Order: sequence, then C-alpha cells, then structure tokens
Amino acid sequence: MASISIEPLSDDLPFGARVEGVDWGNVGDAEVRARLNATFEDRGLIVFAGVEPSLKMQAAVSEIFGPLRMHSYKGITTAEGDVPGVMELKRTPGEGDVYEVDGRELAGWLPWHFDACYDRELNRAGVLRVLQSPPEGGLTGFADGIQLYQAISPALRDRFENLEILYHPKLMFVNMRYGRPRRLAVHHL
Repeated sequence: MASISIEPLSDDLPFGARVEGVDWGNVGDAEVRARLNATFEDRGLIVFAGVEPSLKMQAAVSEIFGPLRMHSYKGITTAEGDVPGVMELKRTPGEGDVYEVDGRELAGWLPWHFDACYDRELNRAGVLRVLQSPPEGGLTGFADGIQLYQAISPALRDRFENLEILYHPKLMFVNMRYGRPRRLAVHHL
C-alpha cells in the first residue's frame, strides 16, 4: 500500500486537513479509505493535494465517503462521461447571468450557501475539482457547520431546535438578509 500523508489544513483552524499521496494504487485500499473517512469525521474538510485531476479519480475519491447521488436540481449539467452524481458547473462567455458585486462584474457568483440543503437527505460529502481557475477571484470559502452550531447560545438553540424550515433552490439575491454585498445587481443576458 502506498502511504498517504495527513496534516492539519491550518494550525489556527479547528477544521480541515490536507492529504497527499492518494492515487490509483491506493484509492481502493481499505486502510487508506478508513483513514480518509476518519479524517473527514474528525476534520470535516479535506484538501487533496497532488491528486490526478480526472473525472474518474474524482468519482473514485467521492465514493470513499459514500455512494454518488444525482443532484436533485434538474438544471444541473452532468460531467463529461456521464458519471452518475458528478455535476459540471461552468460558464460559457455570453451565457448566464452576470453579477455586479460591490462594483465588480462577476460570472457564476454565489453568495455564502449550504449546498443542497433543500434535499430530503443531505449528502455526507462533496468532492470539488477545479478544471480552470480564473486569473483573479474565483475563491471558494468553507465554514465548519459544527463549530458554527456550537457557537450558538443554548438559549437560542432551544428556540429553533425543533422547528421545521422550508428550503428551495431558487436564488433570490434581492431577499438576502445575511452576507449580502454592499452593492449587488444582476444582469440577465
């Protein structure tokens, strides 16, 4: 078995790990898979460094954390090769909306959100693979939901713990109450 290395993503974060050494020689190994699952349970976020950036490897790594599932949102495009459960997020110039956020025009912009929180059953994990990064911007942020939950006072948690909420995938940026940029405009093409 080829070894993998696991390090904290950052010493000042209570979550996140950086993993190196995952390849076709060990991605199916039971011991490696167990270590990765334990790391995910402990740290909540894994950055895989030096992994082959192919669709097949993305699917193989994803399956370590559970079976692949199709996204419930019907507007999602599946990735090349039609690997079930792998979706493709891309923007073709001239298509889709352009967002003006604090005076900067951005394509494919999304505010802070919780992926697929509107599904009947939450995904255990999601594996992101960047094919092409823009020369600037294009950042993806992550937060530790467990840490956020624990930071809420017990009194406030008691107020919402047994409530139900209705989620939907329609992005209504004009109604954003939290995390809204100072200036936000949507230009429909």
